Amino acid sequence: MPSESGQDKFIIAALQSQTNGFFVDIGCREPHVGNNTDLLEQNHNWRGISIDWDDPCMQLWPSTRNVDMLFNRNALEINYTELFKECNAPLVIDYLSMDIEP
Repeated sequence: MPSESGQDKFIIAALQSQTNGFFVDIGCREPHVGNNTDLLEQNHNWRGISIDWDDPCMQLWPSTRNVDMLFNRNALEINYTELFKECNAPLVIDYLSMDIEP
């Protein structure tokens, strides 16, 4: 399912259907419904870091999305330098999605 406001389709168009990109999705919520990176991961072979602090949403991920870089944490309390090292993130982040309203 596409993102709520078409952010995923915008990124696909802006980056000319780039494959193998890297994203950081802060406030990722559910793995599919309204998610800003699901389409990138599923159809364009992207990978990335997904962060959210909503336990019920995080429990939906393991059966349907990559959880190697899924973090159930408060995004405002993360040391991103350390996290990027831990995840072996590339120097270039192709897409940063931030959806952290209270």
